[in-house]
Amino acid sequence: MAAWRALQLREHCACLVCVHGTVPNDNLPPPPPCPAGPRPDALVLAGGSDVQIPPHAVAKTAQDLTQLHGFTNVTYLIEDGQGHAINDCELDTMLSFIHVHLCGQGKPTASAYHCAAVNQAVQRTPGKSPAIRRHSSATLSRQPEKCLAEPTLRLGPMDQDASAEGLVMLLHGAGDSAEGLQFLAEEWCQAMPRVAFVLPSAPHRGQSTLWFARSAPPSKQLVGEGTITRQLLELLASERQRLRLRTDQVALWGYSAGSLMAAWVALHLPEHCACLVCVHGTVPKDRLPPPPPCPAGTRPAALVLAGGVDVQMPPHAVDKAVQELTERHGFTNVTYLIEEGQGHAISDGESDTSLNFIRLHLCAQGPCRMSKEKENREAEVESHQEPAGSMLAET
Repeated sequence: MAAWRALQLREHCACLVCVHGTVPNDNLPPPPPCPAGPRPDALVLAGGSDVQIPPHAVAKTAQDLTQLHGFTNVTYLIEDGQGHAINDCELDTMLSFIHVHLCGQGKPTASAYHCAAVNQAVQRTPGKSPAIRRHSSATLSRQPEKCLAEPTLRLGPMDQDASAEGLVMLLHGAGDSAEGLQFLAEEWCQAMPRVAFVLPSAPHRGQSTLWFARSAPPSKQLVGEGTITRQLLELLASERQRLRLRTDQVALWGYSAGSLMAAWVALHLPEHCACLVCVHGTVPKDRLPPPPPCPAGTRPAALVLAGGVDVQMPPHAVDKAVQELTERHGFTNVTYLIEEGQGHAISDGESDTSLNFIRLHLCAQGPCRMSKEKENREAEVESHQEPAGSMLAET
């Protein structure tokens, strides 16, 4: 988006910085003609171990800036071992780069980086960066925690003539909201007409929606989970009370970043839920505080799904999630499936697999029975059909 806005300006800006991301290419309409004069200087940063936007994708970004959009002075820096988060070195590098273009003094530095121009690798000498102010962890802890955002969607049960058989909480991924999973709940409502669905929305943090916040560098801990956890548990309790359901009639399903939150909620329930489904995501580990002691009884059955070509959450990362569930959190019944050729999106096959798994654990008598209206329609159709035996007798 930063590069897109820079290309829309009627005059050139001072500089452009792109961190762990891409720039406009043929997936967007052509930008307006370039204003008079050279394009601004650009800094492009990549993490050597970033699986969400890997270095080869960022290298394509630098190439697009030069070849597609006419940027002539592009500095491309890769930090070995860095993931998708922004670290101290990147903060210092950005500050120095912006400082030299806005204040006209100082030099951009690239401490601890292997630096590459677009077409040729260049080793740069580490330099001293200007000091920057950062929030301490104590400052962060005094900030009010975020609450659930709107909307919270509720769907089902479709069959109003029978008691509810279960409740499913669907938790979306980063940058999305409950509306992003509404299509899934609507489909599953038809397949499980005696099951209700509740879809909360993660709080807004900066320009995105995230279930957890990140602590100040250099710590990699996730924070801000207290209020959200309490609200999700209260939401489940109120929906259970409304539907007259037990905790073991609740299924938790999470996609991508929602997978982490679904597992986190499962670990905080005072009693075990029916099942847990984690799709293309991770589970709680040492970046979060230890969960409360496990309630009496065995952990619920869990289904973990991975995409064979998912670069944002590759199979080896999901392997680790399965290991955490079993070794750290005591889950003994974990089904782990990898769909070959599948990226980070939810495929129809994964949707069906999730549905069948949840249906198995929520509808104890097998597949959920159809609604009364559908039963009446099918009975009416059958009443107008001749029995198979009479057809055979006539032949």
